[in-house]
Amino acid sequence: MGRSTNLLGRVRHNLVINGINLITVEDNDIYDALTKTQDKIIAEKKCLDRSVLLPLVINTTDYALTDLEDVNGNIIPIATIKGIIRPDTWEYPLDMVSARDWDTVLNDKRNSYYPSYYVSSNQPLWFTVFEDMIKFYPAPVATETLTLIAILSASYQDIDEDHEPIIQKYWDHALEYGTTAALMPIDRQKLFISKFEDALIKAKSIPFRTTTYTRQNKQWW
Repeated sequence: MGRSTNLLGRVRHNLVINGINLITVEDNDIYDALTKTQDKIIAEKKCLDRSVLLPLVINTTDYALTDLEDVNGNIIPIATIKGIIRPDTWEYPLDMVSARDWDTVLNDKRNSYYPSYYVSSNQPLWFTVFEDMIKFYPAPVATETLTLIAILSASYQDIDEDHEPIIQKYWDHALEYGTTAALMPIDRQKLFISKFEDALIKAKSIPFRTTTYTRQNKQWW
């Protein structure tokens, strides 16, 4: 039995023993609630990362962080960037700058941001993330692909009998209880909301299992 069908059975069991008539709750309703609960966990706990590909364009500094894909072609909803894998052709580091200090980087070349190799650089040296945009300076001088290590803001596929949750298995109790609470009448949700919150705390205590990236030229923030 896969995770999706196992969670479906567990939620159905919780509803039955609490007096919910399953005639009014279809499997698709449960899968939909599981997906929404997974989105809630991902958004609140920032517990999932993926590598996404950002094609760079010559002389273009600003790029949207929407509609970027992973290596499997999934469009990844991005909350923030936690790392970058530089192209092998880049010689120098790519430093992250806060959005607040970005104007300083752009306008004051005498400040401490500027290393000695700035004048001879043929690649971006700094970037910042502002809302749903990522900006580079200097602009790329070649068409290359940058790999971003992104923390997700939501899931990129629905949970159903053919698609399992994309968050790790240790979140399954939270998925079960959060989904059960969502399908209960409001006046009977309290118990499962409490179970959901306890499960979140327990799962969050497990160290974040980031994806393993083996390439050189990777940087983290």
